[in-house]
Amino acid sequence: MERSRNVVVQPQHDGEPCEPEMSSIACNIAACDKPCVLSDWTPFTQCSKSCNIGSHRRFKTVVEEAIGQGHCADPQSEERLQVIAGGCNPWSCHSPVTCNSKVDVVIVIDGSASLGQEGWTNSKSLTGKLVEAITSGTRDARVAVELFSGPKDWDDYLGCTGDSNGKTIDMKVQCGIEWVSHFSNDTQALNASAQAMDWPQSTTLTSVALGQAEAELVHGREDAQSVVVVITDGVPMSQRNTRSASMKLIDQGVKMLWVPVGSKAPLDLIKELASLPVEEHVIQIGSFSELGTQKTIDDIVSSICPVVM
Repeated sequence: MERSRNVVVQPQHDGEPCEPEMSSIACNIAACDKPCVLSDWTPFTQCSKSCNIGSHRRFKTVVEEAIGQGHCADPQSEERLQVIAGGCNPWSCHSPVTCNSKVDVVIVIDGSASLGQEGWTNSKSLTGKLVEAITSGTRDARVAVELFSGPKDWDDYLGCTGDSNGKTIDMKVQCGIEWVSHFSNDTQALNASAQAMDWPQSTTLTSVALGQAEAELVHGREDAQSVVVVITDGVPMSQRNTRSASMKLIDQGVKMLWVPVGSKAPLDLIKELASLPVEEHVIQIGSFSELGTQKTIDDIVSSICPVVM
């Protein structure tokens, strides 16, 4: 804060000069950074699964966002999430499982070259079976299907990850990412679109695929659980960006379910990317030949939908 005063009479005949015409004092000297403000703990939720062992959880939401460099705990940290795992509905699901929950599900399918022809064929088959199991049980479940691979050169990689230099980016041609279907509960149309997918056979730009899934969920319903299911066999082009994209979705209340396939899938990384508890949200598949089994379908659907039939 500053204040000033004018000289009314200047000094004369060797008179003493006036004191300084301005003075100031510091104010609001505390740092501008401010941590976020969290809510109280919510009540514990109902069991997350109706069979195959679920969990109860409670959490704290952000009431006021952090300012500047202020700290805000990770949404899956102990400060904001408490989970009682393995404590409810331990009985086996009655196969075949169909969804009976109000959910908006984005199925993200890896179409990278590392799958091989068998892997690609089985991935398409799995997508169709998941669509049917999720949407045929109730009209409240909707599914969107996203196919992703990645760019073929460095210039396209830069453009796809945000450094496009003002140029328009073709997500399918340059980034290898396309929407097979937006949110729908039309089982037949969804399945037909899934079976018509062409194999992109490129790299693995998982982070951008998750960003696209986030954009699709803007069209989700407020009273439906949002779920992103990622079926992949490879290492993301950017682990840091993929981790950031996955945590952003989790912070928005999205359930992140990962289905790593085969021995080359980065299991340790995927466990960091999934919602908690990990045992409910990472469904490891040994090989692509197992993708079409009823057990695989049942395990995935029972983890997507809190209530199944």
